[in-house]
Amino acid sequence: MSDNFGRVAIGVRCGFSPDPVFLTSWTHLILGNLRTGDRVLSPCVELPVHHAANTLAFQFLESECDTLLMLDDDMTFECEKLTKLRDNLENHEYGIVQGLCCSRRPPNAPIVLLPGDIEETYRPAKPEAGVGPDTIEVAMVGLAFTLIRRTVFEAVDKQRAGDELYFHWGKNGRGEDADFCLKARRAGAKIGVDTSVAIGHRMKVEAIWNLEKGETEYRAYGNPNFLEMLKEQGERVKNNAERAGDKQ
Repeated sequence: MSDNFGRVAIGVRCGFSPDPVFLTSWTHLILGNLRTGDRVLSPCVELPVHHAANTLAFQFLESECDTLLMLDDDMTFECEKLTKLRDNLENHEYGIVQGLCCSRRPPNAPIVLLPGDIEETYRPAKPEAGVGPDTIEVAMVGLAFTLIRRTVFEAVDKQRAGDELYFHWGKNGRGEDADFCLKARRAGAKIGVDTSVAIGHRMKVEAIWNLEKGETEYRAYGNPNFLEMLKEQGERVKNNAERAGDKQ
């Protein structure tokens, strides 16, 4: 694999209202922290997230760059974070590597998803300072601040059926990022999270005054219906795997 991930193409998925703090991060990045051969792709705007990811992937593949940096428009970061992500020697053995991001959903835990006992399931982990290497091998990452090598796209390309897109929603509710990572792992690509490169995740929260404490409290909506759906989905995957094992 090329050192420092070679020439990097920077692409962003933008919705209707890009976060203004992200815009500041983006501007500093593209004006002050690119290297010779790097390229800024045309931002992909107002498309469903999976179509936006594919549009950036196709732009990247038509370029001469070696690696795609995929960004989302609600992330915040110092421009040096790209340098740190691409220069960390631990990351050079990985085909896909993401900075450490937190979930927008309560309790806003770090997104470090280790492989589960069954394919397509995951075990959340909490990184600890001073324990092990900076970069943790995981089962999947998002596309928020993520380097993806050209060789990974080439490997995934061999698994695509007909006109299937690189990024698409799975039949069991998997997101476009999870489905892509599943194919990448099947092709032998290593996926990692660099815990030394922490990225901010902007979100809307509820502010409410606590009269007893005399201070403002901040709350985020936990979406219990969505969490219950995820729980039921995980149980179905487990039950299907157990039934398949009984038939063998």
